[in-house]
Amino acid sequence: YDLTAGGATSLNALDDAISDGSSIFLGVNAGEIDDGNNKNLGIGNGALATSTSANSTVAIGDNSLYSIDNGYYNTALGVSSGYLVENGTYNTMLGYKAGYGSAGQTYDYNTFVGANAGYSDTSADENTFLGYNSGYSTTTGASNTYIGHEVAHFNVTGTDNVIIGNEAGYGASSNSFNNSSIVGSMAAKDTTTGSNNAFLGYSSGRFNKTGSSNVVLGSEAGYGVSGNSFGNSTM
Repeated sequence: YDLTAGGATSLNALDDAISDGSSIFLGVNAGEIDDGNNKNLGIGNGALATSTSANSTVAIGDNSLYSIDNGYYNTALGVSSGYLVENGTYNTMLGYKAGYGSAGQTYDYNTFVGANAGYSDTSADENTFLGYNSGYSTTTGASNTYIGHEVAHFNVTGTDNVIIGNEAGYGASSNSFNNSSIVGSMAAKDTTTGSNNAFLGYSSGRFNKTGSSNVVLGSEAGYGVSGNSFGNSTM
């Protein structure tokens, strides 16, 4: 039996596959307008579909980095990861719709890991979001570290925060806070605009919405009452 008879002898002989000696694309419309010699890998229907000169980029998953044009050194793994980012650089997006982005926007130096992590990013840079829906609503907020399920879900433009723990700093729609360290599941969960806070411990500062400049240590310390806030306190 002749294994070579009747089969494709190169990637380019396959339907929906492109190899130009520098880049490899596998999938319907994957890398279809790449202008060549860009050292890209696109696997999945629509991966790198509109890229002309994106360079040194890996996109794996249907529609991953679909809209990118001139970005470079990006890695996207997951269906629709980085879907709308156009010119971002040095980003890593792992998970379904991680770093999904906004049409016509650019962001750089981010790491988004988890389904919908960094979903709304428009131009936010230098963020690390790890966990399902972590930093979901962040648009321009920069230099944040969020680790955990639903962490800082609604913090839109806040900067320089470190938040660790499931639903910590979850927030409320269209609000932002800055310069805070929040560690513990549901710590500062209701915070909307309160900034410059340190909440350490399970549910610490749970209901503090707008209070700022607090240092609160311990499980349920400064737990509070829904709708109330406190500021300039040490507990």
